[in-house]
Amino acid sequence: MAYHGISRMLRFAVFDDHGPARDWPMHDVVLIGKGDVVVPGTVRFDPETSCIECEPEESGAVALGILHDTGSMGTLALRTCLLPHAAQPYILTAELARRAIGQFLTKAEEWHMASMADEVAAFDHWEQSRGDFTKAMVSEDSLHTATQAQSCLERAVDASERLAIAHAEVLLKRRYAERPASSTAMGCRVQPQRCTGGLQKVLASHFGLVVLPLQWKDLCPAPGEYNWDAADAWMEWAIDTKRRVVIGPMIDLEPGKLPPWSDQWSSDYHALRDAAYEHVEKIVQRYGDAVGMWNLVSGMEAGATAVATEREMVDLVRTLALLVRSAHRGRRVVVEVARPWGHYRAKRPMAPPPLHFVSRLVQSGIRLDAVGIRLLQGGTTGSSTRDAMAICTMLDQLMKLDVPVLLSAAGVPDGPVAQGRGSWRGAWSPKRQAAWAGVMAQVALARPYIESFIWGDLYDTAEAHPPTSGLISTSGKAKPALQKLAQIRQRLRTPLADEAST
Repeated sequence: MAYHGISRMLRFAVFDDHGPARDWPMHDVVLIGKGDVVVPGTVRFDPETSCIECEPEESGAVALGILHDTGSMGTLALRTCLLPHAAQPYILTAELARRAIGQFLTKAEEWHMASMADEVAAFDHWEQSRGDFTKAMVSEDSLHTATQAQSCLERAVDASERLAIAHAEVLLKRRYAERPASSTAMGCRVQPQRCTGGLQKVLASHFGLVVLPLQWKDLCPAPGEYNWDAADAWMEWAIDTKRRVVIGPMIDLEPGKLPPWSDQWSSDYHALRDAAYEHVEKIVQRYGDAVGMWNLVSGMEAGATAVATEREMVDLVRTLALLVRSAHRGRRVVVEVARPWGHYRAKRPMAPPPLHFVSRLVQSGIRLDAVGIRLLQGGTTGSSTRDAMAICTMLDQLMKLDVPVLLSAAGVPDGPVAQGRGSWRGAWSPKRQAAWAGVMAQVALARPYIESFIWGDLYDTAEAHPPTSGLISTSGKAKPALQKLAQIRQRLRTPLADEAST
């Protein structure tokens, strides 16, 4: 197999069961630089050389992120270590396995779990993976190395998830040893278009926090024309039952979320800011006395609308925060990060990385009461499925913000999704969705800086992202994921120290 000698190009050899691959799925592909920041560049598969060829626009070592089949662990968005340009291609499965094995050791030390090696089965799996990896790397047969590394990768991902779950259990028992979780520790988003007694009963029984997105395009389908009926129905119920409510995002800058008549602002920040101010003012005037937390804006970090510069981002958040708090100092404000993996920077490198965006707001003197993070897996580019270790690593980076965190929308499908969106420990199903919900709720609530775990959709809708991620099907049937979340909420209603005495 011949390779082209191209300077500054990072190449990864890929193999199928028969040898060098002539075709390779290129889903959720991205280049990652220092600080886990996505960098621009070109990535393509060359069938002639059986290599994935990467040409970053910046100099220095980079990593490749790609959706990869890991066997029993599912098809996951994984990444390599930072690698320098080399004359010979790296073997993709070997580099993915190397990163997974190293990440396990790094997090075990960071989490002070090494002393529990004899008690946690994850360490046995990791030792086996590391030993097999060493044997694979000394082989002179590239196909044998790739095949063995694939097996090592599967074991390493399994070990990492076991470690993440064991660590979450330690933190959970520490956090709630002497006191139960707050009533708002678990919540659910509900699209206000449907408001029935059955849905209200589910929310009242299983969640202490209700999130109403209130999409601008739904509230105001035409300039100056508002339809409050759906939102009013939910707010009346929330007031009558004394439910805690989060409103928003009131301004959602993700593609397709602004009103269709908003094209007039596509390149005019000041016009967008003035319209956003008037829109938020109407919502606050209508519901201000019944809402304690306001999600001001979501999706701003991607810089894909008229709000393109950091200066404009800071200005919009400051303007809306002052507006919300102007009548009541006790109102809390949150800004939501819609794309915490930062894949948007591959096409818009001038846009700030997710954590830098939030840090910039804080450094500018804006008082944020919380930061919202969307954790929607099994969706389009940038939200492909990730393993529990990757999610824990992202969550742990949020500690640097020194701001409380809400997992403001978490969710995965309950059935098959389009190719390129990934899977977790097997194909998506109601049972798999429930298992993911249980793991992620505990992983999130175990961390003391995370205030609430909020499921992304109460019921399935045609517009749901990811699809079929609701807790109630279109036929009105509750899914196993709802029961799983209810079990976790029930467990956290009493101090966990009591478990040892029962």
